[in-house]
Amino acid sequence: MSTKNFPGSGKHRPVPGNNHGFTLVEMLISTAILAMIIYLASLSLGTFLALWHRSQAGEMETLQDFRARTLVRASLESCWDYYVTDSASEAKVIYYPFFKGRETQVEFVTISSVFWQGCPAVARLQAVEGDTPDSLSLVYEEAPLNRNYLRYNNDKVTFTRTLHLQNRVKRVKLRYLGVWEVKSSSAADEYETVYRWQDAFSGKQENRLPARIELTITTAGGDEKLLFPIRGNNVYKQNFLHPEY
Repeated sequence: MSTKNFPGSGKHRPVPGNNHGFTLVEMLISTAILAMIIYLASLSLGTFLALWHRSQAGEMETLQDFRARTLVRASLESCWDYYVTDSASEAKVIYYPFFKGRETQVEFVTISSVFWQGCPAVARLQAVEGDTPDSLSLVYEEAPLNRNYLRYNNDKVTFTRTLHLQNRVKRVKLRYLGVWEVKSSSAADEYETVYRWQDAFSGKQENRLPARIELTITTAGGDEKLLFPIRGNNVYKQNFLHPEY
Protein backbone atom coordinates (compact mmCIF):
# COMPACT_ATOMS: atom_id res chain seq x y z
CA MET A 1 0.00 0.00 0.00
CA SER A 2 1.45 3.38 -0.99
CA THR A 3 1.54 6.45 1.15
CA LYS A 4 1.25 10.12 0.28
CA ASN A 5 3.33 12.99 1.49
CA PHE A 6 1.78 15.51 3.86
CA PRO A 7 1.52 18.98 2.39
CA GLY A 8 4.59 21.07 3.12
CA SER A 9 6.40 18.20 4.74
CA GLY A 10 9.12 15.85 3.60
CA LYS A 11 7.91 13.06 5.92
CA HIS A 12 5.70 10.16 5.00
CA ARG A 13 2.46 9.48 6.83
CA PRO A 14 2.92 6.42 9.15
CA VAL A 15 1.15 3.29 8.19
CA PRO A 16 -1.72 2.52 10.58
CA GLY A 17 -1.01 -0.44 12.97
CA ASN A 18 2.81 -0.11 13.24
CA ASN A 19 2.84 2.05 16.48
CA HIS A 20 0.62 -0.19 18.65
CA GLY A 21 1.59 -0.01 22.46
CA PHE A 22 0.44 -1.73 25.71
CA THR A 23 -3.14 -1.32 26.71
CA LEU A 24 -4.30 -0.72 30.28
CA VAL A 25 -5.65 -4.28 30.58
CA GLU A 26 -2.29 -5.76 29.51
CA MET A 27 -0.48 -3.59 32.06
CA LEU A 28 -2.84 -4.70 34.84
CA ILE A 29 -2.42 -8.39 33.92
CA SER A 30 1.38 -8.05 33.82
CA THR A 31 1.40 -6.29 37.19
CA ALA A 32 -0.81 -8.99 38.72
CA ILE A 33 1.47 -11.78 37.42
CA LEU A 34 4.58 -9.99 38.73
CA ALA A 35 2.95 -9.46 42.12
CA MET A 36 2.05 -13.15 42.30
CA ILE A 37 5.63 -14.17 41.47
CA ILE A 38 7.01 -11.84 44.16
CA TYR A 39 4.46 -13.18 46.68
CA LEU A 40 5.36 -16.81 45.99
CA ALA A 41 9.06 -16.00 46.18
CA SER A 42 8.59 -14.24 49.53
CA LEU A 43 6.66 -17.23 50.86
CA SER A 44 9.43 -19.60 49.84
CA LEU A 45 12.07 -17.35 51.37
CA GLY A 46 10.09 -17.01 54.59
CA THR A 47 9.65 -20.77 54.85
CA PHE A 48 13.35 -21.32 54.22
CA LEU A 49 14.36 -18.78 56.87
CA ALA A 50 11.94 -20.27 59.41
CA LEU A 51 13.31 -23.76 58.83
CA TRP A 52 16.87 -22.47 59.03
CA HIS A 53 16.27 -20.64 62.32
CA ARG A 54 14.49 -23.70 63.72
CA SER A 55 17.41 -25.89 62.71
CA GLN A 56 19.89 -23.47 64.30
CA ALA A 57 17.81 -23.31 67.49
CA GLY A 58 17.62 -27.11 67.61
CA GLU A 59 21.36 -27.42 67.17
CA MET A 60 21.99 -24.86 69.93
CA GLU A 61 19.55 -26.62 72.25
CA THR A 62 21.22 -29.97 71.54
CA LEU A 63 24.63 -28.43 72.19
CA GLN A 64 23.47 -26.89 75.47
CA ASP A 65 21.89 -30.19 76.58
CA PHE A 66 25.10 -32.03 75.76
CA ARG A 67 27.17 -29.49 77.69
CA ALA A 68 24.85 -29.67 80.71
CA ARG A 69 24.94 -33.46 80.77
CA THR A 70 28.72 -33.47 80.45
CA LEU A 71 29.10 -31.10 83.41
CA VAL A 72 26.67 -33.09 85.56
CA ARG A 73 28.44 -36.33 84.65
CA ALA A 74 31.75 -34.84 85.80
CA SER A 75 30.08 -33.72 89.02
CA LEU A 76 28.62 -37.15 89.79
CA GLU A 77 31.83 -38.98 88.95
CA SER A 78 33.73 -36.61 91.25
CA CYS A 79 31.75 -37.39 94.39
CA TRP A 80 33.92 -36.37 97.31
CA ASP A 81 33.86 -38.40 100.51
CA TYR A 82 33.39 -35.31 102.62
CA TYR A 83 33.01 -36.47 106.21
CA VAL A 84 30.23 -35.37 108.53
CA THR A 85 28.81 -36.65 111.77
CA ASP A 86 25.72 -36.33 113.96
CA SER A 87 25.10 -35.41 117.57
CA ALA A 88 25.16 -39.02 118.75
CA SER A 89 28.26 -40.01 116.81
CA GLU A 90 30.25 -36.84 117.47
CA ALA A 91 30.96 -37.78 121.07
CA LYS A 92 32.43 -41.06 119.84
CA VAL A 93 34.49 -39.31 117.16
CA ILE A 94 32.66 -41.17 114.38
CA TYR A 95 32.53 -39.60 110.94
CA TYR A 96 31.15 -40.85 107.62
CA PRO A 97 30.81 -39.57 104.03
CA PHE A 98 27.99 -37.18 103.23
CA PHE A 99 25.95 -39.14 100.70
CA LYS A 100 22.18 -39.60 100.60
CA GLY A 101 21.01 -41.74 97.75
CA ARG A 102 17.36 -42.56 97.14
CA GLU A 103 15.36 -43.79 94.16
CA THR A 104 14.47 -40.35 92.79
CA GLN A 105 17.05 -38.12 94.50
CA VAL A 106 20.70 -38.09 95.46
CA GLU A 107 22.64 -35.57 97.55
CA PHE A 108 26.43 -35.51 97.68
CA VAL A 109 29.52 -33.30 97.78
CA THR A 110 31.44 -32.89 94.54
CA ILE A 111 34.89 -31.49 93.80
CA SER A 112 33.87 -30.77 90.20
CA SER A 113 31.26 -28.06 90.60
CA VAL A 114 29.11 -27.08 87.62
CA PHE A 115 28.61 -23.46 88.72
CA TRP A 116 31.66 -22.76 90.93
CA GLN A 117 34.74 -24.06 89.18
CA GLY A 118 37.59 -24.91 91.50
CA CYS A 119 35.33 -24.93 94.55
CA PRO A 120 33.68 -27.97 96.15
CA ALA A 121 29.90 -27.83 96.21
CA VAL A 122 26.94 -29.62 97.75
CA ALA A 123 24.91 -31.04 94.88
CA ARG A 124 21.50 -32.61 94.46
CA LEU A 125 20.06 -34.45 91.46
CA GLN A 126 16.35 -35.11 91.68
CA ALA A 127 13.06 -35.51 89.84
CA VAL A 128 10.51 -32.78 90.48
CA GLU A 129 6.98 -32.10 89.25
CA GLY A 130 7.00 -31.23 85.54
CA ASP A 131 5.36 -28.45 83.55
CA THR A 132 2.67 -30.78 82.18
CA PRO A 133 0.28 -33.12 84.02
CA ASP A 134 1.72 -36.52 84.95
CA SER A 135 5.24 -35.51 83.95
CA LEU A 136 8.52 -34.99 85.77
CA SER A 137 11.54 -32.78 85.26
CA LEU A 138 15.11 -33.82 86.02
CA VAL A 139 16.98 -30.98 87.74
CA TYR A 140 20.46 -30.53 89.16
CA GLU A 141 21.07 -28.10 92.05
CA GLU A 142 24.18 -26.82 93.75
CA ALA A 143 25.36 -24.72 96.67
CA PRO A 144 29.01 -23.73 97.20
CA LEU A 145 30.56 -25.57 100.10
CA ASN A 146 32.45 -22.50 101.32
CA ARG A 147 29.08 -20.86 102.06
CA ASN A 148 27.38 -24.01 103.39
CA TYR A 149 29.62 -25.59 106.00
CA LEU A 150 28.42 -29.11 106.67
CA ARG A 151 29.08 -30.47 110.11
CA TYR A 152 26.15 -32.77 110.67
CA ASN A 153 24.58 -35.19 108.24
CA ASN A 154 21.16 -33.56 108.65
CA ASP A 155 22.32 -29.95 108.17
CA LYS A 156 19.97 -28.04 105.90
CA VAL A 157 21.49 -26.89 102.60
CA THR A 158 20.12 -23.93 100.67
CA PHE A 159 20.62 -24.67 96.98
CA THR A 160 21.10 -21.44 95.04
CA ARG A 161 21.73 -22.58 91.45
CA THR A 162 19.56 -24.90 89.34
CA LEU A 163 20.15 -26.58 86.01
CA HIS A 164 17.18 -28.17 84.20
CA LEU A 165 18.41 -31.28 82.44
CA GLN A 166 15.28 -32.79 80.90
CA ASN A 167 11.55 -32.08 80.89
CA ARG A 168 8.47 -34.23 80.26
CA VAL A 169 9.97 -37.29 81.86
CA LYS A 170 7.69 -40.13 82.82
CA ARG A 171 9.94 -41.78 85.39
CA VAL A 172 13.35 -41.34 87.00
CA LYS A 173 15.10 -44.14 88.86
CA LEU A 174 18.48 -44.08 90.59
CA ARG A 175 20.41 -47.16 91.70
CA TYR A 176 23.71 -47.51 93.51
CA LEU A 177 26.34 -50.20 93.24
CA GLY A 178 27.80 -50.65 96.70
CA VAL A 179 29.31 -53.18 99.04
CA TRP A 180 26.65 -55.68 100.05
CA GLU A 181 28.73 -57.93 102.26
CA VAL A 182 32.29 -59.00 102.96
CA LYS A 183 32.84 -62.74 103.06
CA SER A 184 35.77 -64.42 104.68
CA SER A 185 37.47 -67.08 102.59
CA SER A 186 39.00 -70.33 103.67
CA ALA A 187 42.47 -68.85 103.47
CA ALA A 188 43.64 -66.91 106.47
CA ASP A 189 43.18 -63.14 106.42
CA GLU A 190 41.48 -63.17 103.00
CA TYR A 191 38.11 -61.62 102.34
CA GLU A 192 35.78 -61.39 99.37
CA THR A 193 33.82 -58.18 98.83
CA VAL A 194 30.39 -58.66 97.27
CA TYR A 195 28.84 -55.71 95.40
CA ARG A 196 25.15 -55.37 94.64
CA TRP A 197 22.86 -52.80 93.04
CA GLN A 198 20.68 -51.08 95.63
CA ASP A 199 17.72 -48.67 95.43
CA ALA A 200 19.05 -46.58 98.32
CA PHE A 201 22.53 -45.84 99.62
CA SER A 202 23.50 -43.97 102.78
CA GLY A 203 27.01 -42.80 103.55
CA LYS A 204 26.13 -42.95 107.24
CA GLN A 205 25.13 -46.60 107.13
CA GLU A 206 27.74 -47.84 104.66
CA ASN A 207 30.61 -45.59 105.83
CA ARG A 208 31.70 -45.24 102.21
CA LEU A 209 30.60 -44.00 98.79
CA PRO A 210 29.00 -46.24 96.17
CA ALA A 211 31.19 -47.58 93.39
CA ARG A 212 28.74 -46.57 90.65
CA ILE A 213 25.50 -44.65 90.15
CA GLU A 214 22.94 -45.72 87.55
CA LEU A 215 20.35 -43.24 86.28
CA THR A 216 17.37 -44.46 84.24
CA ILE A 217 15.25 -41.81 82.48
CA THR A 218 11.93 -42.98 81.03
CA THR A 219 10.28 -40.82 78.36
CA ALA A 220 7.72 -41.39 75.61
CA GLY A 221 10.57 -42.66 73.44
CA GLY A 222 11.66 -45.35 75.90
CA ASP A 223 14.30 -45.82 78.59
CA GLU A 224 17.73 -44.22 78.67
CA LYS A 225 20.30 -45.60 81.10
CA LEU A 226 23.35 -43.61 82.19
CA LEU A 227 26.17 -45.05 84.29
CA PHE A 228 28.47 -42.90 86.43
CA PRO A 229 31.52 -44.59 87.97
CA ILE A 230 32.64 -42.87 91.18
CA ARG A 231 36.32 -41.98 91.22
CA GLY A 232 38.68 -43.17 93.93
CA ASN A 233 38.69 -41.83 97.44
CA ASN A 234 40.39 -38.51 98.04
CA VAL A 235 43.61 -38.13 100.03
CA TYR A 236 41.89 -36.35 102.90
CA LYS A 237 40.16 -39.55 103.93
CA GLN A 238 43.29 -40.69 105.75
CA ASN A 239 42.94 -37.76 108.15
CA PHE A 240 39.75 -39.07 109.70
CA LEU A 241 39.43 -41.68 112.42
CA HIS A 242 36.83 -44.42 112.26
CA PRO A 243 36.71 -46.23 115.58
CA GLU A 244 34.29 -49.11 115.89
CA TYR A 245 32.19 -49.66 118.97
